[in-house]
Amino acid sequence: MELFKTPKVENVRLLDRFSSRKSTGTLYLTATHLIFVDPDAKKETWILHMHISSLEKLPLSTQGSPLQVRCKTFLTVTFVIPRERDCHDIYTSLLQLSQPGQCSGWVRAPAGGGRAGGDVRGLGL
Repeated sequence: MELFKTPKVENVRLLDRFSSRKSTGTLYLTATHLIFVDPDAKKETWILHMHISSLEKLPLSTQGSPLQVRCKTFLTVTFVIPRERDCHDIYTSLLQLSQPGQCSGWVRAPAGGGRAGGDVRGLGL
């Protein structure tokens, strides 16, 4: 299964509730981070997937599909993505990436021949 259906989305708006300025830039999805790059302000916003507390797709607006990201660090950002399909792809990818315990490819193996405790070993290594 491919986690990155849409690794890059352009013309995304970042809404800041503390400022009237609205940034427009590119949203990148990597294996570890969600990155928003605003070339006009020369500003980048990096969000570690492990810091994501909740994701919410807000009601569709005339500008696009809003995606609200709440972090464990108390950061809350809203991205307005022009196409609803891209928003859904980012949303589903982030749901999987922000919950690494549910990603496939890892197994819990008992340490020392079945004693209590264990270690995590990657499959196929």
